[in-house]
Amino acid sequence: MTKAELLGLTWYDLDFGQEIISINHKITYTKVDGYYQFVLGQTKTVNGNREIPMLADVKDILLELKQAAGWAKISMIGKPELSVNDTRPFIFTNSKGKLIPQVTMEHLLQRIIRDYNKQNVDKIERATPHTFRHSFCCWLCENVAGENSMDDIKYIQSIMGHKDASTTLNIYSELRKNNAKDKHTALKLKARKA
Repeated sequence: MTKAELLGLTWYDLDFGQEIISINHKITYTKVDGYYQFVLGQTKTVNGNREIPMLADVKDILLELKQAAGWAKISMIGKPELSVNDTRPFIFTNSKGKLIPQVTMEHLLQRIIRDYNKQNVDKIERATPHTFRHSFCCWLCENVAGENSMDDIKYIQSIMGHKDASTTLNIYSELRKNNAKDKHTALKLKARKA
């Protein structure tokens, strides 16, 4: 998900039985009429409206958050009209129940990295919330394998919400360049056997 999609997630967007997360809106913190405010809006593109798989670790964390937030016993039938003025359905709010600006998410991540680097020899050079999105796309490219590689790319494109498959292919080709040496070696071995 993008930062805006993640921060806009509500309990109504989660289907724990089917293990699906629906992405169908976003929250941005932007200047309107000279003042910053939260704005509920559509995803960036039509392809941004999508369903993504809820992986097991994510499901466990979301179930813990749901229990802690007091939503475990609330009926989830239907989806109410969302408003930035009623933050109760939103999963990610601050300790006062207010929505979180994207920049706050970025600052929190930088603080986590700084604290990690103070305590560990192996340092994290730089990471942003988008780094995780990019890394996940690479992970999908490495782990989604079927009969037809174009079907795989279209599947990954649908999960990522990329408008165009070329965006997905660019990430995939970047990953392939990094793995090219191993692939060259394997190809040479096959060629010798043939």
